Amino acid sequence: LIREAVSRLTVNKQNLLYKMIDGDLMRLEAKDIFDAAREGDAFSLDLVDYEAEYLALGIANILNIINPEVIVLGGGVALAGDILLNPLREKLSKYALPVTLEGLKIVQGVLGNEAGIKGAVGLFN
Repeated sequence: LIREAVSRLTVNKQNLLYKMIDGDLMRLEAKDIFDAAREGDAFSLDLVDYEAEYLALGIANILNIINPEVIVLGGGVALAGDILLNPLREKLSKYALPVTLEGLKIVQGVLGNEAGIKGAVGLFN
C-alpha cells in the first residue's frame, strides 16, 4: 500500500494525504492513508479501494482452497477498520466461490503491529 501510495504521490500532490504528511514521502504510513480516506480524500479512498481489491483476491484464493470459517487480519493494515473491511467484503464475491462466503467472518486481530513480534516470541516459550 505504501509503495503504491508513494508512486501515485510523486505524480499527484493535490490531495489531503500529501498535505497531511507535509510532502515528506519518507514518513508516509498506512495509517495516514486510512486517516485521509476517513476524511473523504478521493485520492486516499482510491488507494484503499486498490488495497481492498488485492486483499480480496488473496483472501478469496485462501477461501477457495481451504474454506475457513474466520479470516483474521492482523498488523497495521487491519487497524484500518471498516474503511478497508467494507470494500473488502464487497469485492470478495468477485473472486471467492459463493459457498465459501456463507457464514464467513472477517475480523481484526487484536495484536495490531505487534502480532509478528509476539508470535516470534511465542515460538521460544
